[in-house]
Amino acid sequence: MPHYSPFTKELPDIVADDLEALQSTAEGWYVEYKRETPNASSMAKSATAFANTYGGWLFYGIAESSKDGAVAGSFPGIPRADVDPALQRFRQAIANHANPSPHFETHVVWGPSAKIDLPADHAIICVYIPWGPNAPYVHRGGHIYRRVADGSEPKPESDRFVLDQLWQRSAEATKYFARWIEREPNLSKKQEGIPYLRLLLVADLWDDRKPWLGADVATVRAIMRGTVEAHTTMPYDTVHTSAKGFVARQTRGNDPNGLLLTWRLSRDLSSEILFPLSWFRVDDLAMLLDYLEGYEQIERFVKIMEDRGFERAKIIDLNVIYRVLVGISEMYNRILNAANWSHGYHMKAVIVNAERTVPFLDLSRVFDDFETYGVPMLLDRRVTAPPGKDPESFQAINLFDDTTDEQAKAALQAILMFGPIAEAFGLPSWFNTDDGEEDWWMQLSNAGQRSINRQTTTAKPRRVRS
Repeated sequence: MPHYSPFTKELPDIVADDLEALQSTAEGWYVEYKRETPNASSMAKSATAFANTYGGWLFYGIAESSKDGAVAGSFPGIPRADVDPALQRFRQAIANHANPSPHFETHVVWGPSAKIDLPADHAIICVYIPWGPNAPYVHRGGHIYRRVADGSEPKPESDRFVLDQLWQRSAEATKYFARWIEREPNLSKKQEGIPYLRLLLVADLWDDRKPWLGADVATVRAIMRGTVEAHTTMPYDTVHTSAKGFVARQTRGNDPNGLLLTWRLSRDLSSEILFPLSWFRVDDLAMLLDYLEGYEQIERFVKIMEDRGFERAKIIDLNVIYRVLVGISEMYNRILNAANWSHGYHMKAVIVNAERTVPFLDLSRVFDDFETYGVPMLLDRRVTAPPGKDPESFQAINLFDDTTDEQAKAALQAILMFGPIAEAFGLPSWFNTDDGEEDWWMQLSNAGQRSINRQTTTAKPRRVRS
């Protein structure tokens, strides 16, 4: 569904003078004006109607010129003291009066502006609601609202054909994402038992803005090979075009026919990144001291495993994953910039062939939990993180536009991606909280560096198969 906007700018970039365009934009399919912020029920009514139809814009603090013209007539705005309460009321309205809750974005545009007579200390609240893939969005009052072409107010829908179309839209969106999540890479018989992780990234989750990466292969290679300024230590040495976009792989020093770190990038900015997980099986726990030499917590890990009755184990080394995610985040940010995308993105991880594995993450807090609550074990062959197959189950990743340090931005995004993966392996989500400890992103980064040092200074561990 095409994204409609009365502006030539993206929502976060709109300033007061840009609202002059609304003086020639009538209410109807895509736009609704409100002089004041209404009650929660009315807010949810408008939001669900946009989500059920084509998406659209809500403006609070704008009075329409007349019922006949219905364009923006005056811009009295919302007083400063009322803006934050209004935003909070809108969020609560969506959470409490709509099921499911449609996605929305808000932006506050402050006066003064002589061009539209917006006073100082007053603001226009702009809300964008995309069309929703999980339609129908049902209002708490039991109605399913939709926009109509010639009216400024949403209308309850009772036509069975239209309602069936809404259900079908939801079913098709869910089916599309389910097929993508369940897709199995084509692996050789030799590779079939190797644990690996598929990282799925999607920019336009609601399929309404239609982003497009028009960059040529030379530009993409400069980003993926690390020839532009970047802090990542995981450049892709092989980058080429594909039917849908580009494929990047790390082949240097590896068998090109093997299961390698591979990034499939589509022109619509969706990405599928496949990388094998570091793992090994030991029949004697004492072997862990050799396999994990160079880590800080290894002796403690072995003792906990012995105390818990383990005699042998299949171990997944998670320490390098965070560093990989930082590199992916930094590169993906540059790709999004090349496509002029500024709306964040969403992720889903699929873990395969890691059943009956014990996670190892070289942080003291992890083993505090192991000592208190026992050693976790991933029990299933295939796990999605976060769980679920519908679009709303994807993890939202913020672009952290208020952060100017590109490396810090990528580190924060990697934390958001690492959280669901760690939880899938049974590790706690305490690194997403501020509990007075050293920054968790730094601790994870240091653990990843220990993993890199171990791999470069010692022989690769032998995978002992039963």
